[in-house]
Amino acid sequence: MWKAIATIVITTLLASNASFARPMRQEPAYDYRSLAIESVLNAAREIRSLPDVEQRARLLIRVAEVLPTSHRDNATKVLDLVITDLDDWASEKGAGWSRRDTAAKLKSEALSLYIKLDPEKANLRQKVSESENNSGSSKGGVAPASLRGANWSRSLLDAQTAAEAFAALALPMIDTDLDRACVLIGQSIQTGAFAGSLPGLLQKLAQDGNRKALDKIETAMIPALTSTSTLDSFSFAYAIGALQSDKGISPAAQSAFIFFLMNSVEGWAGLITTEAQNGGVAPSYIGSSFTTIFLNLRPVIAQYSPPALLRLDFLLAEVTPFVPEKTKSRLQAFQPETLSEPRDRLNDILKDPSPERRDLRLIGFVSQVLREDDPLKNIDLAAEAVDGFSDVETKAAFTDLLVITRANLAIKKNNFVESQRLVGTISSPETRAWAMLALSSAAKKTDRVTRFTLTSEALIALDKVSPSPHKVELGFLGVAAFVKDDPSKAFDALSTAARYANSSPAKADSPARRAVAFGLDVAIGDMHTKIGVYPAALADLRIDSSISALGTSDWFRANQIADSIRDLALRVGLKIEFARAVISEAPRATGKKAVSTN
Repeated sequence: MWKAIATIVITTLLASNASFARPMRQEPAYDYRSLAIESVLNAAREIRSLPDVEQRARLLIRVAEVLPTSHRDNATKVLDLVITDLDDWASEKGAGWSRRDTAAKLKSEALSLYIKLDPEKANLRQKVSESENNSGSSKGGVAPASLRGANWSRSLLDAQTAAEAFAALALPMIDTDLDRACVLIGQSIQTGAFAGSLPGLLQKLAQDGNRKALDKIETAMIPALTSTSTLDSFSFAYAIGALQSDKGISPAAQSAFIFFLMNSVEGWAGLITTEAQNGGVAPSYIGSSFTTIFLNLRPVIAQYSPPALLRLDFLLAEVTPFVPEKTKSRLQAFQPETLSEPRDRLNDILKDPSPERRDLRLIGFVSQVLREDDPLKNIDLAAEAVDGFSDVETKAAFTDLLVITRANLAIKKNNFVESQRLVGTISSPETRAWAMLALSSAAKKTDRVTRFTLTSEALIALDKVSPSPHKVELGFLGVAAFVKDDPSKAFDALSTAARYANSSPAKADSPARRAVAFGLDVAIGDMHTKIGVYPAALADLRIDSSISALGTSDWFRANQIADSIRDLALRVGLKIEFARAVISEAPRATGKKAVSTN
C-alpha cells in the first residue's frame, strides 16, 4: 500500500516538475529600432498626400532629421522633394510675399540639414539657388513710387523677400563655408533691405561666444552698409536689432550701422517732404515708419552716436507735419515719463483726461513694473494701475497677468497653496489651465503626490475649455507633466489629448480683435507662454519633446493612440516624435524580430 502511495506521489511530482520545466509563453521580441524607421518612412509617404505645401515641408524636414545615418539616402531624397516643392510653390503665379518668405526660410532649414547629410550635393543645390537669386532679384529695394498707394506694404515685403533670398542661402554655410556666407550676406544688404533673419544670426553667434565668425561677418557687412540705404521700415527695425545683438561689435562695424541708418533716414525724410508736392506718400506708410524711427531708432542713436541725435531730431521735425494725427496722439503715450518716482508717475497717468492715452500709459507702467528684477517692490502700485484701466478687456487681461506674477512670486517661496489659490482666480479658462499645468511643472522638486494632484486638477479645468487647437496643445502639456512620474497616467492623458484633437476644428477662427497684451511673455516657474500667441491650426501645435519618451515606454500603445487622431498632420507628427526617441536610443542586444524598411 505504501509503495502504491509513494508511486502516486512521485508521479505527481514528476508531472508537476514537467509543467514547471515548460517555458512560459513570452511576447515576441521586436526590433523596435526597425519598427521606428519603418514608421518614419510610412509617415513620409502619408505626408506626401497633404495638400498644404508648408505643412508638408515642415513634416518632411522632421522625417529627414529623424532618419538615422544608415538611411542617409532616404533622408536626402526627402529633402530633394522638399526643396523642389518649395521652389514650385514660391514661383507660382500670384504668390504673395508671405508665401515666398515662408518658402525661403523652410528651404534654408532644409539646406542646413542637407549639408550635414551630403555636403557635396548640398553645395551644388546652393549654387543653383544663388544663381537664381542673382538673376531674379531686384536691386534698389523699395521704389519711391510704390509708397504712394494703399499697397505700399507689399513693396516693403518684396524688398524683404529679395534680401532674405541671399540671407537664407548664407545661414546654413556659417559653419561650413564662412567666406562664402559673408559674400551672400553682403549681397543681401545690397538689395536695399536688411533681412529679418540676420539679427537672430548675430545674436546666436554672440551667445555662443563665436567672436571670430561675428567679426568676419560684421566686417563683411561694412561695404554694403556704407554704400546702401533703405526706405523699408522693417529694415530699420532689423538693422537696429543686429546692432544691439552684439555688445562687442567693433567701432568700424558700429559706425557702418549708424551710417546706414542715418543715411536711410535722410532719404526717407527727403522723399516724404518732396513727394508732398506730387500727391504725397501714403499716410499709413508715414505713420508706420515715423513710429519705428521715433520709438526704436532714436534711443539707439542717443546711445551709440549722440552727436547725430540733433540731425535725427531735425529730420523728424521736418516730417512731423505729414504724420497722421492719430499716430501723433498714440506716440504721446510713449513719450518718456517725466516723473521718476513710481508713485508720482502713476498719479500723473491716472489724471490723464484721454481714456485711450491713459490706458496706453498704464500698459507701459504695468509692463515695466512686471519686468523689474524685483516686481514685488511695486506690485501694489501695479494692482492700482490695473484698476485704472478704462477698457474692460484690457483690465481683465492685465488682472490675469498680475495674478500670474503673484503666483510666480509665491512659487519662488515654495508657497504652492497660495499659488494654487491665486491661479484659481484667473478669468480666462485657457490661461487658468496653462497656469495650473505650469504649477505642476514647478512642483517637480516637491513630493509626487503634490505634482500628481496639481496636474490632475489642471486637466479637469482644461476639460471644460471649448474645443480648439490651443486646448489640444494644453492637453499635450498635461501629457508631458505625467511622462516621468507616471507613464500610465501619461498614456491616459495622451488619449484625452487625442480626443480633444478629434473634437477640435482643424483651424481656429481668427479673433475679431487681437488679444490684449498680445505677445507679452509670462512665466510660472520654468514654463513660459506668450499671451495671445496660440496655434491657429492643429498642424501648428508645439508638442513638448518629452512626450516622445512614450515611444520607448510602450511603442504599440503610443502608436495606437496616435493612429486614433483624425488630423493627418498631427497624427504623423506625433508618430515621428515617438520614432525619434526609439531611433536615438542605443540599440538593445536582445533577440529581435527584423522588420523590412523597403
